[in-house]
Amino acid sequence: MHCAETDEQAVRNGAVAAAAWYTVKALTFFEAGDAFAATVRHQRELLDAPDGGGLTGDFLRAEAATTTGPTTAQQVIARVLEGDDVPDREIFEALNEQDSLIVGSPETCRRKMRTYADLGIDRLMTFHQVGGIEHEDVLTSLRLIGDLIPEFA
Repeated sequence: MHCAETDEQAVRNGAVAAAAWYTVKALTFFEAGDAFAATVRHQRELLDAPDGGGLTGDFLRAEAATTTGPTTAQQVIARVLEGDDVPDREIFEALNEQDSLIVGSPETCRRKMRTYADLGIDRLMTFHQVGGIEHEDVLTSLRLIGDLIPEFA
């Protein structure tokens, strides 16, 4: 979780790069990174195949349409795992589609926190100082998140 005055400031603070770093490190630590990247790469090849990828391509497109298939976030993380230099803004757009990444302005963070509150979740365990986020930016984030918390009490 990282909150800044604007979504763009949160990206500039390195929060998105930190989220991607953490995800890649977790997949690597649990020895799942190579398999994850290979699976997503294979799925992308089928989806992009000139012939449509046959029945498997049809299945993957149907799964992607219901958000259970290869998501944009999965595809971006697979690219990062493979060593591609993916721009932070592209990572933000992909991961921002998922409510599991709470990074952005107070309004963005509020909206995402509301998703959890609406599900009856009243506690979040979050990481604030991950990757290369500067100490002052972490402190600002903690203050801004602290300002939001009473709304969910």
